[in-house]
Amino acid sequence: MNEVVVRPYDRTFSDLFFEDVFFRRVHQSVVVKFPFFETKEAWEAWFSAHEYQKAKGYAARVLSRKGCLSQELKTALEKRLFSKETIEKVILKFETDGALDDSSYLHRFVEKELSRGRGPHLIAQKLRYQKKVPDESIQSLLKHLDVTPSLEKLLKNYTQAELENPKERQKIIGKLHRKGFPLEEIFRLIQPPSSP
Repeated sequence: MNEVVVRPYDRTFSDLFFEDVFFRRVHQSVVVKFPFFETKEAWEAWFSAHEYQKAKGYAARVLSRKGCLSQELKTALEKRLFSKETIEKVILKFETDGALDDSSYLHRFVEKELSRGRGPHLIAQKLRYQKKVPDESIQSLLKHLDVTPSLEKLLKNYTQAELENPKERQKIIGKLHRKGFPLEEIFRLIQPPSSP
């Protein structure tokens, strides 16, 4: 009978030893009172199943708090030092169950950002730099996006007098452009005042 020895590494992680040989570093959430094992193979098989259950539970908590992309879930699991094999199995499990769907998450994200008054350029920036979505996916996602209703909703915040005053009109155009809306669309909706 061989004992698994747990030695704290820091407040978050511990090192596991089997037969006084370093096995690997794990997150504290994985550490339990380990049973005795006859062989190292039995230990590894038990630990692999135990780690999978812990990773699956953690992934479920992450997904229940907020939806996320598979890459974001992978990063969260990597921070907890779960093995690559376990991470791949957990992500595959949630994808096949339908709990992790990048395509529907991205569509919901774009709709939410549009409803918050953000245009396609700003949405693309958020997807690229915050969510780490590849450029090809961003382009295909935003390709047929209709921003007219969102832009019209924002334009309702301004009076006709503001839209007709050239200085105010320029400020409004600049503000909408900084929110990520394309200039062509802004100019199409904000007609210049007709000359008498």
